[in-house]
Amino acid sequence: DREKDRVCANYWYDDPMAEHGVTNMTKPTPPSDALFMAESFATYLADRRQAGLPFLAQVSFRNCHKPFLGSQKGRKDCASGKTCHPPKSYDNPYTFEELDYYSCMVELDEAVGVVLSALEKEGYYNNTMVWYTSDNGPEGGCGASQICAGDPNRPSSTPGSAGPLRGRKRDVFEGGHRVPAIISYPEKLQGNKEIWELAVTHD
Repeated sequence: DREKDRVCANYWYDDPMAEHGVTNMTKPTPPSDALFMAESFATYLADRRQAGLPFLAQVSFRNCHKPFLGSQKGRKDCASGKTCHPPKSYDNPYTFEELDYYSCMVELDEAVGVVLSALEKEGYYNNTMVWYTSDNGPEGGCGASQICAGDPNRPSSTPGSAGPLRGRKRDVFEGGHRVPAIISYPEKLQGNKEIWELAVTHD
């Protein structure tokens, strides 16, 4: 039973009544950790709006960080083709690890939608810069060459793709640290643009 091997996340928050000024959750997070994070942000944002205050937030989703943990429903929807493209006719079925990875990607996408909807609902969307990116390339090594076998979009050793780039997370090659970013700032950035200038984020 793979469910017995699962891990859960815990979160700490300010609590002036606690001995050290912080406390942690006393119950497990929901099956979709990403959705929990997004809904927590939505609650925070509503409080800021009611107080008439601006905000700065970094929402660091755990999805899809190892261990890959998709919800049971997410894996089932992926395997059935509801949320994932089925494997090519000549390919093997998705592995358990791939089902976890792809389902948690879908859950991450849904959570980002919750964040954007909250910004619109609370009236912050047009005047907020949203920067969506990853802190590194995909997990999992691909041998000494650091060029993964199999389809670049579906490596045979581990899920996640760096596209044409060589290397994975923790590598000095570009596949380990060169990642795309999507920026939205409706009040300042008009239209769609593709920019290849380099920038750096630190976490």
